[in-house]
Amino acid sequence: MATASWEGPFFWNDNSVTPGDPPSSGDLANLDKCYIPVHMSHVYDGTKPYLLVWQYGSGSEGHQTPEARLWDINARTWDSNVPFSYANLFCTGTCQLNDGSLACAGGHIDNGYGADEMIIFNPVAKTWTRKAVGRRGRWYPTAIEVRVNEGGTWKYKVFVHAGTVVATGDMDVDNVRIPQLNTFPSNSWTPPRDTETGVLDEDPNVRHYYPHLYIMPDGRIFKAGTEYQTQYYDIADNAWEGSATFLTSDTDYASGAMYEPGKIMRCGGRSPAIATTGRFDHSTGVWNSTTSSMAETRRLHNCVILPDGRVLAIGGNRIDLYEEPRFTPEIWDPATNSWSSQPQPGRLIPRWYHATAQLLPDGKVIVAGGDSDTEFNAKGNQTPLYQIFKPAYLNTTAIPNQIATAPSTLQVGSGNFNVLLTRTSPITKACLIRLGSTTHGFDASQRYVPLSIVSQTLTALVLTAPSDQYVAPPGNYMLFVMIDEDGEKVPSTAKYVKVTPS
Repeated sequence: MATASWEGPFFWNDNSVTPGDPPSSGDLANLDKCYIPVHMSHVYDGTKPYLLVWQYGSGSEGHQTPEARLWDINARTWDSNVPFSYANLFCTGTCQLNDGSLACAGGHIDNGYGADEMIIFNPVAKTWTRKAVGRRGRWYPTAIEVRVNEGGTWKYKVFVHAGTVVATGDMDVDNVRIPQLNTFPSNSWTPPRDTETGVLDEDPNVRHYYPHLYIMPDGRIFKAGTEYQTQYYDIADNAWEGSATFLTSDTDYASGAMYEPGKIMRCGGRSPAIATTGRFDHSTGVWNSTTSSMAETRRLHNCVILPDGRVLAIGGNRIDLYEEPRFTPEIWDPATNSWSSQPQPGRLIPRWYHATAQLLPDGKVIVAGGDSDTEFNAKGNQTPLYQIFKPAYLNTTAIPNQIATAPSTLQVGSGNFNVLLTRTSPITKACLIRLGSTTHGFDASQRYVPLSIVSQTLTALVLTAPSDQYVAPPGNYMLFVMIDEDGEKVPSTAKYVKVTPS
């Protein structure tokens, strides 16, 4: 069996992308120009994939408007700056949209004091657009796109929930318990600003930052925590409804992922951290424990869905924000409901508070950010070093079957479609993985969608498109196909596909 490995660390600053380890003295002299992605989103402009990243900002406390930047994934170089002159997008809630854009809700005024913003990034035009402000500021909210039927017309809206705001007339920080919906392109808010008319149902349970929200196969939103009480929100009925209790009490700064349509895993959290892992199945409405918990307790970690359907838990720590870092990644296999420990990187860099991670189209995972106490400190005591985790499936002797051609767009419910391959090795698995957008240990956009294999003849593969846009919400995805060899499901390099509505 092959084993996982690491690349890097590499240094992210204005002048150098991959200078090797350690950074040169010239790099160290320019630490003020380094880049640390507290927010990391995978975007695609129709030709090239990028990571859109931003950090604290440039003020002495890091609370001025930050500069955003695009990193060319294939070339591993900076492509361009994409500055904006709006609110500070540190601590926003971000989500992928059906047209491939990225929505950013809320933002930073001061610790606990959320900005009142909705700002959209268009990766094709590489521009920002400021939408109408919401009803109240939000600091550490979650945003997720939903599809709503209004009078027979389907509309896409961004559902924004939770976060904190300074209460009017004092400096006490309050949880924002009432969600909001922003409709595009009309850019109207429900409820409208400065009115209680049409207020969405209040959530009495929300207590933690960045609640875990997912679109379920029936179109409802499921809040999978990190509170003990988890529940649905039905846009049609404008109400929180149903409930399912997690396996243990509130687990702030847990992480998780939708590893199959309607199926969610959640792991870790709390301080001191726990190792508990649970699975929620929409078809039963019940949380179940896995056969084993993580080998290490952890919080503030990132969970990344891999092309073979497993979930990587990476980074984290045991206590509060900066105590007892976790350097050993683990991979959870839903087929066996078990965890396996992975090799540590050569350089042990804490990937805890403010660390980010994203799946890359070659099947590797980039790990970056994290407040750190190392010799390579920069703004806010953060690390400018990033690393690449290379799963074992990329270290086999197998030659993966690559995708020669695939549709650039794929309509939901359109039936079968053709994929041409470079080799004749039998394909045993195929999937779509939605592009992610992560911060503070959670990614509300990534999801794994398995694809049915209809037939394969030599280098021609026939797959079936997702049948429902709640299973595969429209937007940009990576298409992977896999062969089985050396005990591993070895993935191709991904092709980018835009899933469109039916």
